[in-house]
Order: sequence, then C-alpha cells, then structure tokens
Amino acid sequence: MPDNEILKAELEDGYGRVANLLLEALAMSKLNGKQMSICLFIIRRTYSWGKKSDEITLKDFALACDSSETYMSKQIKQLIKWKVVLRKNYSPGKVPEYEINTRVDEWDKGCLNVQGLNENVVNNTYISSTLKQKDKGCLNEQGLNESIRQGLNNQARVPLNERTRVVQGQSFENTDVKWCLKESSKESIKKDTTTTEEEQSKTGNEVNPVADIGADPIQQDESKRESDLQKIEDYYKREVRKKVLVSNNDMIGITHAYDKYKDVDFIISVMERAKQDNIKRNGSCKINSFNYFEQIFEEEWERKHAKKEAIKDGPTSTSSRKNFKFDKSQFLWNRGES
Repeated sequence: MPDNEILKAELEDGYGRVANLLLEALAMSKLNGKQMSICLFIIRRTYSWGKKSDEITLKDFALACDSSETYMSKQIKQLIKWKVVLRKNYSPGKVPEYEINTRVDEWDKGCLNVQGLNENVVNNTYISSTLKQKDKGCLNEQGLNESIRQGLNNQARVPLNERTRVVQGQSFENTDVKWCLKESSKESIKKDTTTTEEEQSKTGNEVNPVADIGADPIQQDESKRESDLQKIEDYYKREVRKKVLVSNNDMIGITHAYDKYKDVDFIISVMERAKQDNIKRNGSCKINSFNYFEQIFEEEWERKHAKKEAIKDGPTSTSSRKNFKFDKSQFLWNRGES
C-alpha cells in the first residue's frame, strides 16, 4: 500500500454480513474498549469470510487490537465467562477457534441488559428515520425494505481478497461507462426488453429482463434461500412466539423444514392454520417450539400432493362407457339349453 494512499472505508473493498441484533447487542453492552476490539476482530475474521468461527492466535489478537498477548488472554477469558465469545477445540499445543455467541440472551446480565434491548427493538429504536419517511408501510422488522436487504445479501458474499483495490496511478479507458451506457448498449437492452415483453405476453408470466443480467445462478439460489428462511423466521417470531429471539433448535427446525419442502408459502400457511387451531383449543397460542409443526407439515404436504394427483388423473372417463357394448345374452338364463 503506497504511503500516500488515503485509508477510506469503501464497500467496494469488501464488507461482512453481521446480524443486526448482534450489532444492537454490542452497542448496548458494557464491554470495555479492548473487549469490544476483540469482538470486532472475531467478526472480521469470521463473518467477513462467510465463516462462523476461525482459528486465532493470541499474537493475532494482540496485533489486531494493539495490545499485549497477556492482556488479550485476560480479556478473552472474561468474554468467554460472560458467554459473549465461544472458544472451541481448546487444547494444549493447538490454536483454538473463536466465535461470537449469537444467542445474545445467553450473555451475562452483567454485560448486557437484555430487557432493555428487547424494549429498544419493540420501540423501533434501530429503524432509520430516513427509511421511516421514505418507506412507510414497507419496512420489515430489521429496518430495511426487502429490496435493500436482498441487495446487501447479494453483495456480502464476496470476501475481501476476491475484490480489488484501485492502485493510485492506474488508469481505465472509458471510465464513464460505469455511470452512463453507450447508445449501442442502450439499443441492445431496449431490443432485449422488447423481446422479453413479447415472451411475457405469450406466456402470461412476469419476467424481469434486468434482474438476470450477469447474475450467478448459484448465488441467486442461495440468496433466495436466505430470503425465504428470513420470512419464515420473521413470521415465527412475530406471530407464534411473540419474541425477538429464536433459539438454535428453532432455527435448525426452520432450516430443515425449508430444505425439505422448499415452499415458503406452504410452510407459513400451514403454520398459520396450526396456530389458529392451537388458539381455539387453548384460548391462546401455546406453541413453544418450531418442532410442533413438524408432523403437521408432513400431513399437509401429503394431503396437498394427493389432491394434485387426483386433479392430474381427473374423473373417470365416460368415453370408455360409451364404447362398451352390453351383450344381454351373456347374462340371461338359457333354461338349461347348451
């Protein structure tokens, strides 16, 4: 890196995906400066690379947090005691793995006021005032509308080392291409759009001609999966559990259900009917685990596909009955005649 290069954070240089609740919990925590530095460094070494945990030495902690290994060891032990940081594969002679405990409700009460955090979430403390004004009625629980959240999901998958920095002095031809299209490109897009609209009118299906330009199918599938999982999780938290946190077992159940059925509308509709039935029986919703829905999903899925098969087969055809000639002589008594 040249000495005269200005250190300025840019999204183009890469960024990591961090759950909003984790940022909110860290902001409200009573961690000291070095403890916060440790947490941020763990996040940088894990989430920025799409990992949940990573092997980190004390020397790395000391360098990244501008401290000594002895002091880092002391602060890490405190974070582990508070259950803010989890340490795995810890044995003599081996570099342990570290990760942030995303179950913030398990953090020690001495370092986090969970009740206050819940109140802040309920009171929309973390929702941007700009989004409240521009996006009324379209906000999700995390303070971002769906299109913005999808944009972040798509961009966050590229780790820092796969992105490139522009070295000073490097030149590019046609630097204005990023911001304005040439006329030939405009004509090409216009032609493609016209063709797409014609196909849409024939098939009746809505097509977005721009969404698939340069898109990675695998990345699109994974992005859709995360979006669908978020919808199921949000519904479960909001409509069933009435809480802002979901347990690890519930998240495992949600992921298993989606991977098995891959139909978010089906899953949510079954959850809604099951919830209403539960309320009718008990007077209020008494569902305490996502596993409650497991057997119901299986039964409804079988019922759904049984109906599809019945519709596919159709009613008994009458044409065969019309072509059948009834031979009355085969069914009359012949009075002993042979």
